[in-house]
Amino acid sequence: MGTKTHIMTQMPDPQTQSANTITQDGPPEADAFTAMENMLMPAFCSEQPLFTIDEAGRWYYQGEPLPDKFARLFMGILRPDSGGWALVTPAERVKVTVARTPVVIVDFEMQADQFLLTCVLGSQYRVDKADISLIEEGVFISLPNLKTGSMSRSCFYRYAELLLSDKD
Repeated sequence: MGTKTHIMTQMPDPQTQSANTITQDGPPEADAFTAMENMLMPAFCSEQPLFTIDEAGRWYYQGEPLPDKFARLFMGILRPDSGGWALVTPAERVKVTVARTPVVIVDFEMQADQFLLTCVLGSQYRVDKADISLIEEGVFISLPNLKTGSMSRSCFYRYAELLLSDKD
């Protein structure tokens, strides 16, 4: 019989961890993300992409709309992969076609020197001003866990208005 090896990571005690520590070092699942990044990449399950993320940030599985609850779940294992994107688990890897960026921001709030961004799936991201870049195609946002984001058209117009009002 083979021996099973269990790798355990001690989770930080949320009672003793300050909000700044969580923001600075990332959430506890960041340790799992780092461990996953250091593993060997499994082979693709299929040469054809099974998932698609459209320009509006909506997910599809083999052409059919995917409920937001599943899209949020899969967003947690979405990784950049050889110039594209893939869902990666320890056992398998699935190609994902992304129209623009995997995360589309639909709302934001200014909070001191940071932004609280809300994506089309309802997830929120806290980023510094330096993580948001204006490029020719619009706004590009560096998000935690190697994700990238862009802004919906209405959100972009609000952001542009904020930039213009800051120059006054």
